[in-house]
Amino acid sequence: MPITKRSGPRYGSKNSGPRIGQLSMLIDERETAKALGVTVACLRRWRWAGTHLPFIKLGNRLVRYRMEDVQAFIDSNLRNSTSDQGGVA
Repeated sequence: MPITKRSGPRYGSKNSGPRIGQLSMLIDERETAKALGVTVACLRRWRWAGTHLPFIKLGNRLVRYRMEDVQAFIDSNLRNSTSDQGGVA
């Protein structure tokens, strides 16, 4: 059987959809927990309660977090002193 050329867009072409730089990098529970210094169980409790971090559910079981959401969570918890309650300085 002869090899034929594909007529659709090729990867790396202008019309091949979003590029990696435009996609959000997704990380799993283990990586997220390690980055935040919490346990995977803690992340699961947060998800169950609907607090702290937004997450992405892929299929029935896979849970992922966007790196920019994890970074935003870290940034939102930045404090200058122990009495700092956050918010506008």
